[in-house]
Amino acid sequence: MKRRDRSQPGDSGSSPRGRDQRSDSKGSKAPQTRTPKTKNRSPYCLISYLKRCALVLLVTYISIPFVIRLFPALLAKVVYLNMLKTPFFVDLRHPAELVNHTTNFYLTPEEGITVGVWHTVPASRGEEARAKDLGWHEAALADNNPVIIYLHGNGGTRAIDHRVQLMKSGHRVATNAARKLQERGNAVDAVILEAPYTNLREAGAYHPFGKIYHLFPGFEYFFLDTMGLANCVFPNDENVKVLLNPLLILHAEDDYVVPSSMAQKLHEVALNSPKSRDHVKLVLFPAELGYKHKFIYKDPRLPEIIWAFLNAI
Repeated sequence: MKRRDRSQPGDSGSSPRGRDQRSDSKGSKAPQTRTPKTKNRSPYCLISYLKRCALVLLVTYISIPFVIRLFPALLAKVVYLNMLKTPFFVDLRHPAELVNHTTNFYLTPEEGITVGVWHTVPASRGEEARAKDLGWHEAALADNNPVIIYLHGNGGTRAIDHRVQLMKSGHRVATNAARKLQERGNAVDAVILEAPYTNLREAGAYHPFGKIYHLFPGFEYFFLDTMGLANCVFPNDENVKVLLNPLLILHAEDDYVVPSSMAQKLHEVALNSPKSRDHVKLVLFPAELGYKHKFIYKDPRLPEIIWAFLNAI
């Protein structure tokens, strides 16, 4: 028998080295260096993106006046902001957590309308009101003690901090409500206005939202005239002409929402009205105090100013 020569080609016992050499010679490829792909964004792409954003903003800016003119009810929503339920997570049914000896109830002035009301008794009756039910508070409204009605402004609820603080120190009644009560033979004894405007049309021209469109062609037509279509008028300047009640006007000189010049104009209208009253007073808070539109309640003199006015009636 002859032994196979393991060194012969094709032999199954060929050396691994030989196999490696053949494998390398047949199937191996030269190593390739992969370079990472980088996103090459040219400045022109960024400019194009900014142009598209600017176009969207321009179209939106131009479209809003036409949409508001076509649908005046939308402007009423912007004016009242009644859909803005701030502050969040506050249970309006339990106001005593914010204001002492206060209870909550609801009025239905007409079908389909419900108005939430907080009834706060003075500190002198705080102990008497402790743990009393709604019936006691309703009866308290019918006794001989004076009732101060505070009608807060637009946006949010009666639980906003500056409104809660104002309820603790002073109150106001809007001229629309005062005029309606007077016409029905139930005139209020006095009217206190905090940061009032002359009328909503003039206030809209000065509002920060209105200032965005001051240079827009047809600003009065698209916005100010549309307020009338939406029945948003609130003519304080006309109301004070016919009111017979003492009037106190409070305004901060640095108010950027409603300029204090409107308060001065209302004061002049009231003084020069045919039904001029004995008690018409304007109190302006200097700009350096920084009270702006809603922080008059911070003035330590406010309770004294209000009660001096009321006690003089």
